[in-house]
Amino acid sequence: KNAEQSWTRFSVFRWANVIGSRGSALHRFAETVPKGYAEITHPEMTSFWLTLDQAVDVLLKAAFTMQNGEVLVPKLPAVKIMDLAAAVAQYLGITFRYSLAGLRSGGEKLHEHLVAPEESPYTRDEGDHFAVAYREESRLGVMASKIQEYTSQYPDTTLSLNELVRYI
Repeated sequence: KNAEQSWTRFSVFRWANVIGSRGSALHRFAETVPKGYAEITHPEMTSFWLTLDQAVDVLLKAAFTMQNGEVLVPKLPAVKIMDLAAAVAQYLGITFRYSLAGLRSGGEKLHEHLVAPEESPYTRDEGDHFAVAYREESRLGVMASKIQEYTSQYPDTTLSLNELVRYI
């Protein structure tokens, strides 16, 4: 078969931090906060979060509902990294000290960006997610979304300290 007759469909998704996955901030804080300290990149740093079950749901939704050449971006709650460290301490019933490490060189950002401003004209709001159309034929009839970008700085939902403690 040629490329236009192919049965292969590519589904792509973007997400951020899976709660408790190896290398996540929660994993790091679970090791250091019980010792009474945590290294915080920046007190205002935010990131998107999802559970492992949510990650599987996003993967399946992308596989079965996205058009070829689109990227699924789930609408996720955001977390302030400082609040995450505080939630671990609250869960353990301890206090902790923290030091500020600063942003690492190489492009670490204060807030995660899942839809960039230049993608906005090709982004549809699908309720619980955005669909970013990359292929020219996928863009036909796409109404520009009302978002300029989708970042953890201005999420639809931010997890509170008590909600974070429940996740832990």
